Amino acid sequence: EPVLPCPAGNAGPRPVNLTQGGEGRRKRRSRKKRKRRRIRRRRVPSDMSTELPIKGVHGLAGAEVQSCPRAGCSTSQKTNSTASIRIFSNNCRGYTSKKESIEKYIIEELKPDVINLSETMLKNKAKISHKEYFSFCMNRPNGAGGGGIATMVANTIKRYATKIAENNSLEEYTIVRLEHVKPALNVMHIYGRIESRTKSESILEGWTQILQELSRIEARQEAVLIMGDMNRAVGCGMEGVEGNKSLVSYGGSMIRDLIGSGDYFLLNNLSLATGGPWTRVCPGTGSSSCLDLVIGSSNLLPYVRMMKIDSSRMFTPRRAVCKKPGIGVVYTDHYPTLVEVEIPKVEQSNESIKPTWNTQKPGGWETYKELTDKVAEEIELL
Repeated sequence: EPVLPCPAGNAGPRPVNLTQGGEGRRKRRSRKKRKRRRIRRRRVPSDMSTELPIKGVHGLAGAEVQSCPRAGCSTSQKTNSTASIRIFSNNCRGYTSKKESIEKYIIEELKPDVINLSETMLKNKAKISHKEYFSFCMNRPNGAGGGGIATMVANTIKRYATKIAENNSLEEYTIVRLEHVKPALNVMHIYGRIESRTKSESILEGWTQILQELSRIEARQEAVLIMGDMNRAVGCGMEGVEGNKSLVSYGGSMIRDLIGSGDYFLLNNLSLATGGPWTRVCPGTGSSSCLDLVIGSSNLLPYVRMMKIDSSRMFTPRRAVCKKPGIGVVYTDHYPTLVEVEIPKVEQSNESIKPTWNTQKPGGWETYKELTDKVAEEIELL
C-alpha cells in the first residue's frame, strides 16, 4: 500500500487510501497543512523576546545595551531615527612614521566616522590615502615642513560630507559639514600656532577668522564641534578645564571668553569625560598640560554621549624604534580624544532625484548634443 510522510514529521509514515476521496481533495488538504506550518514557523515564542533591556550597562559608545538571548550576544539599543557619529582627534607628530599604528589601533579597532590628525608633516600635494576613508588634507604651503592637518571621513558617510572652509595663513583649520543629521554638524579641526613663536597681533587676527566662521554656522542654526591641538593655556575653572593649571595665555583668554558667552561649552569639563584633564606629556621634562580641547555649540549638548582622553595609551599613535636590547615604541606626545554624539537623522524625501548632465566632463557637451539631436529627430517622427 502506498505511504506518504507525516506532515508534522514526528509520527512516521501513514497509509494513503486511494479508494476514498479524489486526488484533488488530497492536494487541497496538503496545501492547507503546508500553509499552517508556514504560519507556525513565523511565530516567535514569548520566551525568546529580545525586549530585555539591562539598565545601567554601557559600552564604549555610551549606548544602553540590551540582552539578545536568541543569538547569545548583546546589541546596542539604537533607533533608525538617530545617527551615532564617532570623531577621533590627535596630534600625531608625523603621519608617515605612525601610519601602521593609526591603521591598526584606530581605523581597524575604533572605526571612527571622522578622524582628525594634526601635525601630519606632509609636504606639497601629499595626501593620506585609505580604502575605507576619504581624506581632506591641508599641508603647509611652499613645501614647508611641520604642521599640516587632515580630516578623514568614513566611506559610509562621505556622500554627506562637504569641506566648507579651510585656512592655513594664521591658524590652521578645516571645517567639514555633515548634512545627514539635524542640526547639521560642522566639525572644525584646529591646529593652533604656538603662542611663544607668534605675535599677539597674529593670534588675534587668526582667532577673529575663527569667530567669523562660527558666526556663519550660527546663522544657519547648525551645530559645531571644535576640536584639536589648540596650543593655548586656558587655565582652570568652568571657563577653563577643571583640574588644569591656573596659567592663562593671551590666546587662552579668548577661548575662555567664548565659553563664558554661554553659547558654547567645553566637553573636557563634562561628567562623562574620562581620562583627563591632561592631554599632553612633554617628552623632555615629563610635565603634563592640557592643550587639546573639544568645544561644542550649546545646541549640541543634548546629543553628546561620550568623550574619552586616551591617557592609558590604548589607541595612541606610535612608531617602532631600535633600542637595546630590542625594538622599542615611541608614542606621540599628545593623548588622543574620542568623542561620540548621537543626533537625529534628516528625514529622507521620497522624491526621485532629477538627473543632470555634466557638460564639464571631457566630451560631455558633444555627447549631450549628439543624444539630444537624436531624440529630437525621433520626436518629429511621432
